[in-house]
Amino acid sequence: MKTVTNLKWIRLLAWTAVGILIISSPAMALTNYIFYSVNGDTTGNDCVQGDIVSWGANCGIGATIGWELWLDVNSNTVIDSLTDVLIVSFDCTDGDTANNQGLPDINPVPDGWFITPPLTLGIAAGHYVFRATDRSDNSIAIRGLIVSSMPSPPNQFRGRVMVQGHPAPDSYLQNIWIEAKPQGESSQIWSGLTDVNGLYEINISDVGTGFQYEINPRDLPGYVTPASQLRTASGIIDSINFAYIAPTDSLYGEIRDNNGDLITRSVYVYCSPRTGGQSREVQTNNGSYRLYFGPSDYGQWGAGLSNENLVPDYLLPNTWDFDNSTIHSLHHDFICFSSDTVLYARVTENHNQPLHEYLLQAQSNALNCWTMAVSGIGASNLVTLSISSLDLFNWGVNISNWDDRYPIPPGYVLEGGQSWNHHPGDTVSMNFIFGKMVRDTVKLDPGDPPINMNMLWVNLNRPGASYGAQPDNNGVFTIYADTGFYSMGLYRNGYLTDPSGRDVHVVDDTVGGLGFVINQAHCLVTGALIDVPLPLDFSVSVNAHTGSGCNNYCTWAMVDSITGTFAIWLCDGNWTIDPPSFPNRITPVPMTLNILESPDTSRSFNFVYLNPEGVNEKDNSIPEKFVIFQNNPNPFNAQTTIDYGVPMTSNVRIEVYDLLGRKLETLRDGEQQAGYYKVIWNAGNRPSGIYFYSLKVGDFSQTRKMLL
Repeated sequence: MKTVTNLKWIRLLAWTAVGILIISSPAMALTNYIFYSVNGDTTGNDCVQGDIVSWGANCGIGATIGWELWLDVNSNTVIDSLTDVLIVSFDCTDGDTANNQGLPDINPVPDGWFITPPLTLGIAAGHYVFRATDRSDNSIAIRGLIVSSMPSPPNQFRGRVMVQGHPAPDSYLQNIWIEAKPQGESSQIWSGLTDVNGLYEINISDVGTGFQYEINPRDLPGYVTPASQLRTASGIIDSINFAYIAPTDSLYGEIRDNNGDLITRSVYVYCSPRTGGQSREVQTNNGSYRLYFGPSDYGQWGAGLSNENLVPDYLLPNTWDFDNSTIHSLHHDFICFSSDTVLYARVTENHNQPLHEYLLQAQSNALNCWTMAVSGIGASNLVTLSISSLDLFNWGVNISNWDDRYPIPPGYVLEGGQSWNHHPGDTVSMNFIFGKMVRDTVKLDPGDPPINMNMLWVNLNRPGASYGAQPDNNGVFTIYADTGFYSMGLYRNGYLTDPSGRDVHVVDDTVGGLGFVINQAHCLVTGALIDVPLPLDFSVSVNAHTGSGCNNYCTWAMVDSITGTFAIWLCDGNWTIDPPSFPNRITPVPMTLNILESPDTSRSFNFVYLNPEGVNEKDNSIPEKFVIFQNNPNPFNAQTTIDYGVPMTSNVRIEVYDLLGRKLETLRDGEQQAGYYKVIWNAGNRPSGIYFYSLKVGDFSQTRKMLL
């Protein structure tokens, strides 16, 4: 409390000083002064590792300040980009106490001053320069900071950094920043710097004793960044070593707005593995980025942009998925739409003012982008989401729990699920109710390599509502949902699931009986359809399964319409592969394969069709009941065929829904006589993902899932 009180006096003193300057120079820039508070003392610019430090600057009222911290290599209090090292950059906003991007302001009222909360500062000993840039007028303030080593530190992380091609001693090994990030604690900042031999040490005071830290080396241009390491602060912990290696692959590109202009702000590009491995991120340099990969980094990845320095001025593009095991040196530009209008959302808990802060997201499927904002508690529960007027009709609003700072309280679910079809200027009401719990486990098939369980998503879906959750590190998922009938599923690129899906009726809390096993699809099975009329219909596919019904692995692959060839990925198991049927051809018997664990990675066979005389081209049989079949092909690219049967003359409706239960199209709506029928859904430019289609006849309804 003493430090906070001192900071209030700092604000008053700073205002007084600035007021004097403004009187003598009315044209003075909005940002021209940076101050420090070290253990409550505002008179100097030096501190010792472990001191309680706060800093701030004057600015335009409500303005955003771009902060940069540079290592002043030559100790001249001047930023020289050729010799000095940029350590970190981030944006902070005057009056923003819930900052998701940099540090919060201690005052919720915009007043022309930004001041950080007190922090335990333990960055590497040395000379630094802070630079603050007011985004409202580009005025700049600069001030040096001197950090001295902590005497007799009770905790210390030590190790060596090695860089391929630079044996020690080498000046290239000097001044590599190594950060120790406390897990679940945001008020401590610790780091170390390497010397010419690559040796570093991170001193941590007794306030960090017992905390687990992520030891994280910074990116070096032209090298693969080694994986971070977790350690607990308890005395001297040695041999935390890192080795940078030359890359064998890269992902590179630019960050541009929707007008094609480069976004030169410092933006973080992240890249997360879809199947295990180490996530990585890199800061852009004048709008460009390059992420490096080593020989063990090939596989499926998802790349995107962090919200720092972009939101609320820009919207974030959706994650871009790629596979660098087949295509190398990938180029991808991220397009960020500029925000020019707003959408509002009001959050309540059981129709009362909320007791918790929430992370809200607004998403446009038309623009393939999203944005975010944090709601307040009590009467401050109206949040503004900055969006683009290029989408006037289709904004969806949801509350997310991927940020640990804004958890959704256990048992809370959004009444009615995610809200869609909103226009700029709308106010969306989002009310939490107590839902029913569905809990079970996702297990990895024995013999498969480890997988990052946090990259999975288990869904409960029905028209109009979708609930889901990520499994924890042990594979346990907990979903809270409203009561009702749902389709339950789990999908992950490169893996198959057993069962392939479930029909679930949520009535009360359910624990057990709803789990999944995931199995890596490691074996590529190739083949061809022989003596079939080419070219084929685009909907032709081969289907594979390890049993009947849902309790098995099942998958499919589209047949090339020109060549009649197919390629399908299977996991270990006893597989039956069903060939497609054609008029005037005798369908060959299904193929059975016993796929073993890796290295059983490839198989090949062909389906041979016969062409006898007297085969009826059309089956005129009548179905015994209403039925809608699995679409073919599935997964599909742009177009798929849906077959269904009608046992009597009826009014038939075939509809398509997205993952959130929004009706997208009606494929058929009218009276049909008894028989078998088919409709074709052309997905056009709709985004890849899971969709649902349903047959509705009177009180009868049947729904199936398909993958675009």
